[in-house]
Amino acid sequence: MGTSAEPRVSGLEVRSIDYVPLDERHGKLWHLGPLWFMSNAQIATLAVGLISITEGGNLIWSLLAIVAGTVIGTFFMAFHSAQGPQLGLPQMIQSRPQFGYVGALLVWLFAYVQYAGFNVFNTSLAGEALDSTIHGGVKLWVIVVTVVAFVIALVGYDIIHKAERFLTYTFLVIFGIFTVGVLVTLHYPPGSFDLGGFKWTPFLAQFGVVAGYQISWAIYVSDYSRYLPPDVTVRKTFYWTYFGSALGGIWLMVLGTLLAAWAGDSFDTIPSINAAGDKVFDGFGAIVLLFAALGLISVTALNMYGGSLTLISAIDSFKRVRPTLGVRLVSSWVPGP
Repeated sequence: MGTSAEPRVSGLEVRSIDYVPLDERHGKLWHLGPLWFMSNAQIATLAVGLISITEGGNLIWSLLAIVAGTVIGTFFMAFHSAQGPQLGLPQMIQSRPQFGYVGALLVWLFAYVQYAGFNVFNTSLAGEALDSTIHGGVKLWVIVVTVVAFVIALVGYDIIHKAERFLTYTFLVIFGIFTVGVLVTLHYPPGSFDLGGFKWTPFLAQFGVVAGYQISWAIYVSDYSRYLPPDVTVRKTFYWTYFGSALGGIWLMVLGTLLAAWAGDSFDTIPSINAAGDKVFDGFGAIVLLFAALGLISVTALNMYGGSLTLISAIDSFKRVRPTLGVRLVSSWVPGP
């Protein structure tokens, strides 16, 4: 693994896959809560809550499957977060002792494909949201979203944490109002809350997809805790990660289920969010979508950053890499759409 001779300059992160020395450790443990809350509290997560409804399940059992899947799936990803402060290394570098330098490449390939796949979906969804409110064309907004996310990912760890904290506070206001509106103004089909309407197939499908979605964060969760001082406890690191991610995930997946149950066969993510928001007051749907686009930009930056570390780790397995800012400049762009 390469060593960096460059210090941190003006907030730009240059250390990359290097071990983070103790004199560079910084940040507060509670920052993990907003980061993992907002990572899940974006409308791409909303789509995960649609499975049971589309498979013929009723609303109450869909909600229970989401909660159960989140509670179990988040357990595994949060434990990986606790490794970051103790080891001071990115998640993918930590996999070398288990798989070896070459064997870990298979894990990294899977992770990298996941980053790229998520970013294609996230940027497309953000482009649709912006086009439906500001107009200008989906392709234009996909480019704008990608460039902004790239800049955030390039600056690195600190700005990602700060952006997620800011978005969390704003989310609680905008989506708090939106959620109340969804619960109060929308009407759901008969039998939606009938516990006797249980069906195994939709319930298990929803449970499995939710648990898998939460576990999928495990491949890069400690990338965002590795700069914390090592004296933070494993237990508290786990708790802040677990509850942040679980609350954000449950909130958006539940919203997805509620909207799908209300809209039925006519459900379409962007138009349905817009229509439900306008039931609160005219124009509120556009406000929700504009903020949702910001959330998608932030999670795209997260994936670019993690993808960059994964690509550098893979190259470093064959040839030692000096993880400079220039290396991150190139590698951060690759996981884009």
